[in-house]
Amino acid sequence: MAKARLDLGAEIFSLEALDHLQADVLLLGVFDDDRPLKGAAGYCDWRLNGRLSRMLQSGSFKSQADEVLLTDTAGRIPVPRVLLFGLGPRQALDLAAFRSVVRMMLVTAKKMGSSHLAMEMPGVNPGPLDPRQGLDALLKVAHNAYPACRITLLVADRRNHELAEEEAKRDKNVRWMQPVSNQDQEND
Repeated sequence: MAKARLDLGAEIFSLEALDHLQADVLLLGVFDDDRPLKGAAGYCDWRLNGRLSRMLQSGSFKSQADEVLLTDTAGRIPVPRVLLFGLGPRQALDLAAFRSVVRMMLVTAKKMGSSHLAMEMPGVNPGPLDPRQGLDALLKVAHNAYPACRITLLVADRRNHELAEEEAKRDKNVRWMQPVSNQDQEND
């Protein structure tokens, strides 16, 4: 029996990328000591007019380790739902905690019936984890937790985009996918 192949692509996060992002759900890790929100969560919060920040301020989401909150995007970005995952303090995230939260993210999305996911690797750019280590761990967890999904990684820069492509092409159980916005630009 053939092993399921994981589809993987990457987008450099920006407001424009968020405006064209295609996925069933956006998976965002939030550290409890990141205020204002950073990375993809910060861009998403901006597009949602500060709704994520207001949830944090009101206490409806505290961003503690293992906390999960599902919210809609009210049509402000093309992805209809956002799953927030509490990560606790930034410096407490080590590789074991990273694997655990990525597993929780993927299993939660799978249980929701979402097969096309967009996510930033929690704790990588900015964060305490090395991007190559994080990507390697993410792929290993995905192969076990949700091998037949499509993941669009939201990365900080071109270097991390190239790293994701390189690692995806090295893994025989991963198919590298060009993000929709890149395909659209190539077809223009």
